[in-house]
Amino acid sequence: IPVLHAEFSTTRVGVDFKTFASEQFGLNVDKGKTTSIAENIPPFIEEKNAKNIKNLIKVIYTISVSGQDNLSWGTLLPQYFGKPKFTYFKKNQAREFIEKLNVTSGTTDEKVTKIDAYIKENFEFVMSGEKAKKVKDLGNGKQKLTASDMFDLYGFTFKELKIPYQIAVGMSRFIGDVSKSKYVAPLTHEFMYYIPETNKFVSPYEEYLSYGYPMYEVQDSQGLLYDPSKSYSIVDFKFPIAPSDYTVISTQNKVTLSDDFSSVTIYKIYETQGYEGQLIRNTINYLKENEEEKELINFIKDRTLKDLDSKITKYTIENQEFKNNHTNTPFIVNLNVDLKESIIESVGNLLIINIGKVIGKQTNLYQQTERKFDVDLSYAKTYKHKITFTIPNGYEVESFKDLVFDKKMSGKDGQECSFVSTVKTEGNQLIIDVNEVYNNITYTIESYPEYRNIINAASDFNNANIVLKQKK
Repeated sequence: IPVLHAEFSTTRVGVDFKTFASEQFGLNVDKGKTTSIAENIPPFIEEKNAKNIKNLIKVIYTISVSGQDNLSWGTLLPQYFGKPKFTYFKKNQAREFIEKLNVTSGTTDEKVTKIDAYIKENFEFVMSGEKAKKVKDLGNGKQKLTASDMFDLYGFTFKELKIPYQIAVGMSRFIGDVSKSKYVAPLTHEFMYYIPETNKFVSPYEEYLSYGYPMYEVQDSQGLLYDPSKSYSIVDFKFPIAPSDYTVISTQNKVTLSDDFSSVTIYKIYETQGYEGQLIRNTINYLKENEEEKELINFIKDRTLKDLDSKITKYTIENQEFKNNHTNTPFIVNLNVDLKESIIESVGNLLIINIGKVIGKQTNLYQQTERKFDVDLSYAKTYKHKITFTIPNGYEVESFKDLVFDKKMSGKDGQECSFVSTVKTEGNQLIIDVNEVYNNITYTIESYPEYRNIINAASDFNNANIVLKQKK
């Protein structure tokens, strides 16, 4: 519902109020009373792929006792991150730990890669109800630590190995902006390490994410950098955006009809890289370690077949290890699939085959003609699909024109986002290549109609058919 008048008041009696408000609010100060006032706030509409929480029109207060503001960045960052230490090692274990890292030589990039790989592979967060314990034996399986202890372990290691680092403070761009003056509760802040020499990030709190790009939620947002080696050195910083060729989702689909056209089998190779690959790799490894076979199958099916009514008869997984994240090596799932739903329709001497469906269900925006907020995606990405369809004996291709698309957003090379598909025949095979690219993470309201056309093109391809006719 709309809010015709909003008014929040504070009086400074015994405490200090710091107000953080949306730009719609104006301030009025009169005789020690501060009032935030906004008029005619429109109804809030939640939209898919939008900064919904950030877009809320809101007022946040932080309260502190006069003269004792411990949430200012100049106080908080030096207090918690000025001198890293790690208290879970027993005597001499710190030296043993550093030796196991094997980083006495090499570039900073190589050293930090080894550090990140070793810690992520040998330490894990305590689960609910568990307690972190002093490390007894570094070679005795994964050690359990609290999240803050994990963060401290990285800082301790960088300090011991004299690797220059800074503390990066960010906030999910879907939630809000980091205040330049202080930590603003209850908005969630993100802390990570920034290595100035390599312009890369280490994210101890994100067990899925390797040294490299920052967590995707903070991309293109303003943050802060704190340098512990320089007293109270806190500067503004903007987080980088990972390019679309970093996060790539690829499928290869070999489609075969049974002799009587009653069933369809697909051999699918599903490959993921970048943010998508690291998230999926982490989830599947967790499910495998906990022997959650049913949940594992359901997860694989959801990610690789996207609501396609089918049965996975066999699967194998490649490149499971965390170390593959550092080289952006694709996480690969090989699948043998039997379709349960029919994609074949026989009309006279013609076969109509909904071949576009094999890449999995695609969303569309046909009903969403208007947009209130900009479109904000999790990350820039590229989809690549290849479909190889074996033409059955006694048939030839009558038409494949419904599968050919060339949709590009206007602008620089038309590549801000695009959906392009090509089709060709080679012998008894029909080969379809799809390239779908989203180079940006934000698409303005003004560009929404073109963005909508690209999304709808993917949906139209999903519904597209090839037509076969019997040979004379």
